[in-house]
Amino acid sequence: MESDEALTYKLWRIRKTVMQLCHDRGYLVSQEEIDQSFDFFKQTYGDRPSEGHPVRSDLIVLVAHIDDPTGKVCNFILFSFSKKTLAYRSNVCLLSR
Repeated sequence: MESDEALTYKLWRIRKTVMQLCHDRGYLVSQEEIDQSFDFFKQTYGDRPSEGHPVRSDLIVLVAHIDDPTGKVCNFILFSFSKKTLAYRSNVCLLSR
């Protein structure tokens, strides 16, 4: 079984990669989110996945595309992890204002 430290590190790397991918594809992502350190991630989201910290809902990312001036089309990234798997998926949603 994977240690909490190893799983937390994987979650951090996935989040960091997702933020970079979103930025590279024209989504509004701040440089601070891309450069977030592992220690800051642990302080913000927790470092005990075996105890539910971080929880999946804390890791949801909502990003708007730079070419959408209305901000009505956003992309959200869901993290899914269990004892056997760790993955993420992306969904597009329409926001009504």
